Amino acid sequence: MFYDLILTFIKFMAVENHIISDDGTFSVDKEYFDEEKNLKPEIDPETGKPYVQGTLFMEGQDPELIQRIQDNPSGVVVIGRSSWNQLGLSTELIDSQDIVTDSKGEIIAPVKVTNLNSQLPELLRILYNDCAVGRIFFQDPELLITDPDEIKKLIGRQILLPKGYQINEDGSVDIDIGHQEIKLDGTIAQNIAINNIIQGGRARIAQIQYPTPLSKERLLHPGGFFVGTIIKISLGEVHALIDTQCILKNNPEETKIQHSSARLLDALRTNGSRQVEIINNGDESVTLLDNLKIKISLYRAAQDTFKIPVSSKTPVSSEIPVSRYTLKHGYHLEDLVEGGNLKNIFNLISQIKNQADDPSNPAKAYGIFINDGKAILIPWSEANATQGLCNELTIQRFNEATKNPLEKEDMSNISREAIQALAKNLKYISGKEGSVFCCHSLPPIKDIGQLIDSGVGTFVFVKSRRPQDPYAEDSRVTQDAPRDFFDPGQVSYLRECTHGSSEYISDKKSDKKKEGNGKKIRFVLFDPETEELRVFYKGLFIRPESIEPFDQVDYWFPFYGSHKENNGSQEALQEKLNLFMKKLKDLFGNKVGIIHGAGPGFMRAVDNAAKENGILRVGINIDLGKVGQEANKDPEAGIGIIYGARLFRQQLIEILGKIVIVDLGGFGTLEEIGITSCSFKLYENALSPIIIIDNNGHWNDVIQQVRKITEKELGSDFVEKLITVCKDYDEALQEIEKFVKNPSQWYQERKIKPEDIEKAREGAKIKASRHGFSQNHFEKPFTPQNK
Repeated sequence: MFYDLILTFIKFMAVENHIISDDGTFSVDKEYFDEEKNLKPEIDPETGKPYVQGTLFMEGQDPELIQRIQDNPSGVVVIGRSSWNQLGLSTELIDSQDIVTDSKGEIIAPVKVTNLNSQLPELLRILYNDCAVGRIFFQDPELLITDPDEIKKLIGRQILLPKGYQINEDGSVDIDIGHQEIKLDGTIAQNIAINNIIQGGRARIAQIQYPTPLSKERLLHPGGFFVGTIIKISLGEVHALIDTQCILKNNPEETKIQHSSARLLDALRTNGSRQVEIINNGDESVTLLDNLKIKISLYRAAQDTFKIPVSSKTPVSSEIPVSRYTLKHGYHLEDLVEGGNLKNIFNLISQIKNQADDPSNPAKAYGIFINDGKAILIPWSEANATQGLCNELTIQRFNEATKNPLEKEDMSNISREAIQALAKNLKYISGKEGSVFCCHSLPPIKDIGQLIDSGVGTFVFVKSRRPQDPYAEDSRVTQDAPRDFFDPGQVSYLRECTHGSSEYISDKKSDKKKEGNGKKIRFVLFDPETEELRVFYKGLFIRPESIEPFDQVDYWFPFYGSHKENNGSQEALQEKLNLFMKKLKDLFGNKVGIIHGAGPGFMRAVDNAAKENGILRVGINIDLGKVGQEANKDPEAGIGIIYGARLFRQQLIEILGKIVIVDLGGFGTLEEIGITSCSFKLYENALSPIIIIDNNGHWNDVIQQVRKITEKELGSDFVEKLITVCKDYDEALQEIEKFVKNPSQWYQERKIKPEDIEKAREGAKIKASRHGFSQNHFEKPFTPQNK
């Protein structure tokens, strides 16, 4: 039994855009229905494909767009929806002269919708009811960029293109398609109602698609339909329109190989790999690999497109150039929202939760779903029936509230304004990332998977889990803001959702169907007190502004030492570490980062020294409140792990760590030395020094024990050779510099076998790839100019 949903639907004005309309609603003409009101498509005599005709209706459109259409209707192009085109539904304008507009902002255009995909012969049936099939783009000649020199100046600043592109004299650009085909799993498609596939959008379509390498033998036969990828393309304040006619290198005169109607690459929202949908309307089969090109024309985006309220850290304005990093990776939630807006949204959820006098009353807010122009409040009761909730969300597609709409007076004005500000900006986030689910506690794994399948692409939450929640899977979880404590299962699942896995990259069809695999979902941890956002990235929660510097680090140094104050000499230790960090920074520049256990004592001193010298810090702590160890939450990146999962915490440190530095420590540090040594023995990490700072023989017995293990052939002999004892940090720096500037010589001096070095490198590469890292494995010398 499903509880009634408490939903609220909020429709917002779209940001002004002078050359692009909103999605329009399509109604099939009556002549395509029989007497029993069954849809009866006709067959195109030229292509043999089924089609229907009707009208595309848009309301509330920009007056300047209306005026442009009235002045020059021939400049209008109908752009089909990308998700529909991937299945084979293509929408085209019948006659631009028949477009009707009025002063109220209404646009009515006659269009034809064709099913290009023979694998889904009943696809047109979903048009039985009115639905959104496309939008209008106006080809303004004043905004068209025709100067090749201007385009060359924009590349790298406003445009990123794949290798091999060609700029033509008229300003158009030819681009090779990629070496990948996106195939449709017909078996799955037949078992899912086509309405559910369409209504589920990109998330549901992804369930019946899988990537495969494009082979040399692949032919596109007459009437055939092909979905593939072009290599990565990113756009700043520039739109790109794909030409209908594609180009064959071995037959440039061929005009029957055409792109379907999803031809617009939006400014700001286009980043990463872009799919192409191709139909062969000719009489001959054609090869695709290294033969097919698309042509794009570039248009300056209307200036008002970028006048949006955004985070002060990432301004979006036609007066401020888009950074290369943003151009490559696109805008995300944290770029387009002030923390105060999210705080008000969470306050709204709390208000509704507190409205129920009875604590057991199910009418409490579980979260709020927000995307471009819409917001729906989800009650807590539905958290106990997730499958029902997600089916409801999928079927409705967030278009309207059908049960118990929440009245406006139930929402404070400030919360409504906060939701409005966020919803308006989400249109600038590409793909499903622009569909956001805000909730107090991160949902259980099974709920996350269901919500992802229902279209959610970004999760914003305050806590990992609350013990009082029905879904609290681990009673050991404690509350701690802004970084809560996570269990290993949560971390592994989130990492899988955000980065995928090496198995997924291998293009195995079966791997594509693994839950959460390769979905590129975004998880954002929000602290209402400080209004700080942290993004889950490569297994850690990172401040958004630190993501780019994080990726630039090549040399990560884990620091191990006691959580206790160093026998009253903490001040002297701090001075030594400050000087050491300064010298590390001088040597490596922005290529250096440090990792520690985010605890007190030595770990705090390391953190302070790194911060003072501008070195990026990662703190991976564990919930040790029971033994009086308070977590340090200041590092730019980090994560908290639940009590009892210290070995998992150590694994996270080792995934990132490169050159280990050990100071005075106790049992915890002893364990870390042992785990590090064992990981080297198992060839899990690229071989590097284990540097032990010891001027009083504190670790002598440990080192002697390692030698005994080696002498008795109970362990790999190269492990002992990696241990380097230094009397102080100056000596440690000399050893580090000697190693990184000539790793081969360092290995030779210690008589470490080349086969052990290579095995370790291969093992390290496998481990790094599984967790989304592309790291240096000491295969080439470090030189100062590389920093």
